Amino acid sequence: LLSAPRGIHLGRGENLYDFTYAPNLALAHVLAAQNLLGDIPPETSNPASTAGKPFFVTNAEPLPFSAFQALLWRIEDSCKGREPAAVGGITIPLQLARGLTWVTEKGARIVGREPALTLKNLCDASAQRWFDNSAAERVFGYVPTTSLQKGLEDVMADWNFAN
Repeated sequence: LLSAPRGIHLGRGENLYDFTYAPNLALAHVLAAQNLLGDIPPETSNPASTAGKPFFVTNAEPLPFSAFQALLWRIEDSCKGREPAAVGGITIPLQLARGLTWVTEKGARIVGREPALTLKNLCDASAQRWFDNSAAERVFGYVPTTSLQKGLEDVMADWNFAN
């Protein structure tokens, strides 16, 4: 995502995405384990038990993919000591982007190169990917402690941009 051209947008970017910062995920695991080991009977029919139940765990901050990408670029610019660049440019309709991606992907493979963008990557970036954490909050008290922006800032600050 950091290497994607900032002036070209594939699709409208309005699809909602949700992410999970790893320490928030670890917290959810600890809370679920405490629930299992607590005084709550472990029967799966017990609505207050995590036993045998699936849970969604995210940062609970779904946002449009284009907004996530812009946030990532702003944080990268900040970490590199640059003024945040404006994210304008042109939007290529998704159907056209799929066609162009297919052609460039096939061309890259013919000449023995790795494509810069694959149809899978394009489809992943244009899909809806957000989930409801309310069961995790209700059953074992999961509430993310680190925001998506703070998590990205921490990760990007630790990343070696010199390479």
